[in-house]
Amino acid sequence: MPLMRTLKLGNTTYQIPTGGSSVYVTPQEYGAKADGVTDDTAAINACFAAATNVFFPSGTYLVDAHHAGFGHETEGGLKPKSNSVITLAADAVIKCSTSSTDFYNILHFYNVSNVIVQGGKI
Repeated sequence: MPLMRTLKLGNTTYQIPTGGSSVYVTPQEYGAKADGVTDDTAAINACFAAATNVFFPSGTYLVDAHHAGFGHETEGGLKPKSNSVITLAADAVIKCSTSSTDFYNILHFYNVSNVIVQGGKI
């Protein structure tokens, strides 16, 4: 059984696996609000840039996922690194903000491999 660390956000306490190479961080540690109104894209991408094991506690994470279309593959969305594990709490939601474009990248897997996404809703 992995070692756990306690994370308290508001009135909710989470037990997050830690130890060895499995240290989990949260988007909140990088400024995400998870209120469904604030654009959390930059905070989540900063979290992904810093860590390969990310835990999304309860909440709605609003993401700017639009891009300009074909030929613009590096635009928009969340950009995890290769060999990442992304775990969402059962009631965590990653939600795309609206725009006039027809193209979206909510989770952007461009030039990455071996990414696991589990739990929650997208």
